Amino acid sequence: MLEAFDMGRDRNGPIAAQTDTSESSETEQLITEVSRTHRRSTPASREAVGSLGKGHVLLVDDENLVLQVLGHRLEHEGFTPTLIDDPTAALREIHAHPAKYRALVTDLNMPRMSGLELARWARAISPRLGIILHSSDTKRRSPHVDLVVPKLSGVSELIDGLAVLLARA
Repeated sequence: MLEAFDMGRDRNGPIAAQTDTSESSETEQLITEVSRTHRRSTPASREAVGSLGKGHVLLVDDENLVLQVLGHRLEHEGFTPTLIDDPTAALREIHAHPAKYRALVTDLNMPRMSGLELARWARAISPRLGIILHSSDTKRRSPHVDLVVPKLSGVSELIDGLAVLLARA
């Protein structure tokens, strides 16, 4: 399974592809670690996030085609997308780089962890992170999600949602 690649650094394709065969126990260990090291944003991290321009956006969806389409469109719009098809890997990425991303765009229904669970843990690590739930199920809500954008509405509505969300930050 393709785990992650950063489209912002190499326009010719993936930077790195990693196979992830971990089980839910690894997810539980990661969540335990995240909860122990619960990081808050600092003035330095807020300054780093504010200096990113449109900035880095973390896209999480277990459907590779969706990631490819969204990633290319966001890159075209001036964002630097990082694409991850596994919510556990996304949580590791946020934990490792809590000030790197201005926004997280996540699907709802994914293996091992739902988008709502990912949003909850991402918010605990990086409270200023803008979070968009990009899903065909728009009835699910969470206090950890800033905006819900229906997948069926098209990429333009997601771009508009990101613009509105990041303008608030």
